[in-house]
Amino acid sequence: MKYTIALLALSLLLITIAYYELGYYWDLIAHILYAKGIVKGDYNLIEWERAPLSGLVLIPFYIFFGNNSGYFYIIANIIITYALSIEISRKLNYNELIFTSILLTPFPLLFYTIFNGAEILSINFLLFGIFLFLKNKNYFSLFLALAALTKVIAFPFVVLILFSNNKKLSFLYYIFPFIPWLIFNYIAFGNPLFNYIETIKIALNSSFPNFNNLYSLIYMLAPFLIFYFALFLIYLKENYGKSQNKLYSLNDPIFIIFFINLFILLLSGLFSNAIYTIPRWSYIIYVPFVFIFANRVRNWDKAIFYINIMLFIFLVFNMNLIVNVYSTNERNPNLITAINYIKAHNYSIVASNVWVLLDFYNISSISPYNNYTYKPILIINGIGTSPKLFNLENYKEIIINKNTSLYLPVIPNQK
Repeated sequence: MKYTIALLALSLLLITIAYYELGYYWDLIAHILYAKGIVKGDYNLIEWERAPLSGLVLIPFYIFFGNNSGYFYIIANIIITYALSIEISRKLNYNELIFTSILLTPFPLLFYTIFNGAEILSINFLLFGIFLFLKNKNYFSLFLALAALTKVIAFPFVVLILFSNNKKLSFLYYIFPFIPWLIFNYIAFGNPLFNYIETIKIALNSSFPNFNNLYSLIYMLAPFLIFYFALFLIYLKENYGKSQNKLYSLNDPIFIIFFINLFILLLSGLFSNAIYTIPRWSYIIYVPFVFIFANRVRNWDKAIFYINIMLFIFLVFNMNLIVNVYSTNERNPNLITAINYIKAHNYSIVASNVWVLLDFYNISSISPYNNYTYKPILIINGIGTSPKLFNLENYKEIIINKNTSLYLPVIPNQK
């Protein structure tokens, strides 16, 4: 028990270090703005194409903590993950430290929390849903649905319904949470599937696979792969010569969903608009792997704990690597410079490729996907969406610094 408590403390420390070093990343800010938009009644702050549950769960956190709500939301979710891992281990007779160590491994934990916040909530729903599935409870699918309402990428877990005792009842439990959201999409946008269509459009921008993505994919997943390899060596050490305890089984529904999700993850990597999202999406294979491994390895718990210690040290001393990948955060120096410039010149509203970050700092902004005619346009190169989304034909550039420019509208005959 002392090792699991130490791991929890390590996890909370890592998130605190990351928060004070990086702040929030774009996607977590978008979820906070979702909650803020509902609380304040300012629905322009809400990106409706996002799955709704993270923003809704953030509402009480925003009421009490404002812009700091993301940090407390993440801490609460990590504690829930820890509590679930302990309880599931005890109920299923797994080794507590092994189960907890894999879930709270530092590198995945960072990607599942501070960069978006939706993944860790979806993980908690999946953990409970799979646990109930293994206990033959038909309402397990209700929690799988909640996971998919948190992150669309969790949708493939619906396959587990095919292995339930009462498929019809499990399916009814699954679709029930979706009904209010589908009705809302139909009333608001004329299409009950609007949210899902827009999500796919944003995530996947290519008709053909981009095999150059494979190199980036391997780079981004390297710490995951190292951890998986270390766990595989541990498995081989414990089960050497024991043919009855295979790591995989084609009759195991959890292994089947692991394989399906692995295929989906790799396919997404080839077509993805943003390859850096793949480590975050990888939780769809990470969660079933936890159950697969913990069910087959009972010892070597301290070895896994020490692997986590090494990964924690690696991350703390290589935080700059994370900063370079996830530069679109609230503390980006170019962003701070731009915000100070806008406030000093009293611009009431601007269009920008970093509109989410500006909204977080209470600067009214317009995305390049909306009408920005005759509005000043702030562009920060290297973060946010592509500056090419803006038509700058009738604009005059004011250079704020080498990466940041403000474009002011010019009447054509007064150029």
